[in-house]
Amino acid sequence: MIKPEKLVENLIRGWCLANRIWVEVFDSKAVFSKASGHYKRNQGLRVGCPDMLGLNSQGLFVAIELKAPGKESVCSLEQWQFLERVIQQNGFGVVCSSVESLDCLYQEWLSKRDPLLLLNALPKKVYITVDKKKKVIPAPSF
Repeated sequence: MIKPEKLVENLIRGWCLANRIWVEVFDSKAVFSKASGHYKRNQGLRVGCPDMLGLNSQGLFVAIELKAPGKESVCSLEQWQFLERVIQQNGFGVVCSSVESLDCLYQEWLSKRDPLLLLNALPKKVYITVDKKKKVIPAPSF
């Protein structure tokens, strides 16, 4: 059975192709090492790197953090900070769980190019890891 986030990824890849946005998908999840008995983080990506990175047809940077439906209201602090940096540098950064919400936000952003539109769309809550447990806190203010 395909995980909900993978279904979202497949739909959004199709949307990106239709909207002339080149993206690559990056799997930054930790992998269990039998040899060490621990989970090891992907060493090729920094913590907080979104699932999809690319460029639109105008050469603007695109960063998309994918979430399963119903899970888009929170992301890690590092993901939030990465997306905020993208937005502050005039790129398109977003957390999304559906093609419909992505398309609506992207079309509005293209017409206005207002970073506040995207900043206000970022999750209002983030999680941090404390003693190996996730703790949800308010997102930073910008």
